[in-house]
Amino acid sequence: MKLGSFLALLLRDIGSHEDKGWVFISGRQKGLLEAVSKLAPQAKHRFCLRHMYNNFKGRYKGQELKNVFWKAASTCNVRQHRRTMREIQRIPPKRGSEVTTYEWLCNIPSTHWARCFFPVSTKWDVIVNNISESFTSYILEARELPIIEKFEAIRKKFINKLKLETDDHVDDCFKKDRYLRVYSHMVNPVPGIHDYEESTLGIVNPPNVKTGLGRPKKKRMRDGNDRGPLPTGQPSPNVPPADEDNENRGPSQIPSQTEVPMKSFDFNVFSDFEIPSQTDVPMESINLSDYFEV
Repeated sequence: MKLGSFLALLLRDIGSHEDKGWVFISGRQKGLLEAVSKLAPQAKHRFCLRHMYNNFKGRYKGQELKNVFWKAASTCNVRQHRRTMREIQRIPPKRGSEVTTYEWLCNIPSTHWARCFFPVSTKWDVIVNNISESFTSYILEARELPIIEKFEAIRKKFINKLKLETDDHVDDCFKKDRYLRVYSHMVNPVPGIHDYEESTLGIVNPPNVKTGLGRPKKKRMRDGNDRGPLPTGQPSPNVPPADEDNENRGPSQIPSQTEVPMKSFDFNVFSDFEIPSQTDVPMESINLSDYFEV
């Protein structure tokens, strides 16, 4: 399903977005910018700084640029933001860069990524969607279930995490005394399924689902800024923080994470076991009992 179609269905279910102070935060996916501006023009749209920085560091590397980028995005003061932007403007561009760092940031509207330009009416100053990413990873197994089973699986995960007793959250209508009160009166018989009238309407079938190529993507792509355990459960390698020294090194000077010391193997252990070649002795004259114990 395309992002525009998904957003249209979402807005249809949750209602009107006008004068609600809604904020959409995304990773600048293609097609989503136009869909939000067209379908929800009154809502605010922001860019996740984590995804935006991944695009930024692909062009402009260095610890200094990283620090001023996050400083300009996270400050709540307009003057401080402008001073930081002037610092970025004074940084000399990298060799071969057609667009400077300052020009690249100016091409993106400040209302989408700079906290000091966020409207105060939204009451939401978050610049990253780490909460959504963490929650999506937390319910990874439940995402494949139908909607009812999905909510039930999420509810059980929350109860187990909070260590709450299930009986304390059971409604009174499911308890024994309520059952006795309900069935204390006469219960008249009701028609069964064999008494139902046959419908003249057509049979309702589920919609046709178009399956895409390949397996559906479940895990988020990791980058160099990620820390913590790897998806396989192995501990993350102790990678030093990115700085200008590491980035200026050549590929041969940076140790690889997959380097494993190779064990040596002595092939001379078979030197005492010699079998004459076929050219030295005819095959019919070779007796294998001379070389192997029977």
